[in-house]
Amino acid sequence: MTESDGVAAVCRDTFLYLPLSATPMARRRGTNGGKKNLELTQRYLYYNLTNSDTDPVAGRYAYSHYIDLAAGLSAINRRLYRQGRQYHIANISVVDTSGDSKVRFATLPQVWTTSKAHKLMFDAWKDQRARALENAPSNVTGRWADFKVYMSQQHRKESLILPVNSDLVSVAAGEWEYSEISYMDQTGTELDNQPLWMMGTHVPTGTGVSDGVGVCKSLQEMLSIPPESPIVPDLAKSVIMSMNPATGEDNVEVLANIRDDNDLAPYNGTLVIGSDSTSTDTDSFVTREVGWSSKGTASLPVMGFPVPLGLLEVRQDDGATGNVIGVLIELVPGTYKGVHAEAF
Repeated sequence: MTESDGVAAVCRDTFLYLPLSATPMARRRGTNGGKKNLELTQRYLYYNLTNSDTDPVAGRYAYSHYIDLAAGLSAINRRLYRQGRQYHIANISVVDTSGDSKVRFATLPQVWTTSKAHKLMFDAWKDQRARALENAPSNVTGRWADFKVYMSQQHRKESLILPVNSDLVSVAAGEWEYSEISYMDQTGTELDNQPLWMMGTHVPTGTGVSDGVGVCKSLQEMLSIPPESPIVPDLAKSVIMSMNPATGEDNVEVLANIRDDNDLAPYNGTLVIGSDSTSTDTDSFVTREVGWSSKGTASLPVMGFPVPLGLLEVRQDDGATGNVIGVLIELVPGTYKGVHAEAF
């Protein structure tokens, strides 16, 4: 063995016993070689829906359920998913083992006027809140403040539907308050705490959960008359044009909404999902479901589609009242907190 061979052997033996941090290797960035940590996202939302209609038409029971995908994602993933985006469903599985069902999935109209109406109302809502805060002693905006609208007047009347786990237990709810506005009607009457629904007309004098403002209707009020007509639209009849400057003495109602709405998380902040698992209640979450029945096929797939604002209507048509169906929604993966959802 030559002198150079002996030096090489000593160096090799010494290298074998060096600590990992001292070994000659490529420069590492961070604690995992520059690779991003895996961040899990629960993209599978399972809903257990019951047909509650008791007034049949031609022997059929029809009932609509309203799903707010952003609310479900927020509750199950413990972080805010904003409503004002276009979410994308990869596929849906529908399982019904007990009844004669027909299920339709409906979204907001996927036309330019939908996004235009939403943007105009969103801007007016922001402006009204900003004006109200000008004279406020401090910024009292809730940490999880977000512009949220109902899909329709009927949606406004329904309770918030959240996903369930494999034990069919609903995910714990957080705070998910829909946005409200104040405006002056054509008679000079101030209307406060008016919720918003995308489709449908205004119901300014409704009681309980019946009052509110139609967002697309508000755009219709502002649309110009066709060029061939000399008539100029009366902007004083527009809810949006009647919102700002904000109405009311010291903007009390607007400030109250800013202070009280969505100041708490849109998820249960004290509960870690999975921590309540027992020998009988697993607290796991469904990612695929199949079913069969003596009556025939019980599990059917539905192809994916975009959902503006994540607002989805599930229209359940059954041969019997009280029928229950399982609806498993898989969202397309993407860069917005693990899902594909463009800004609306």
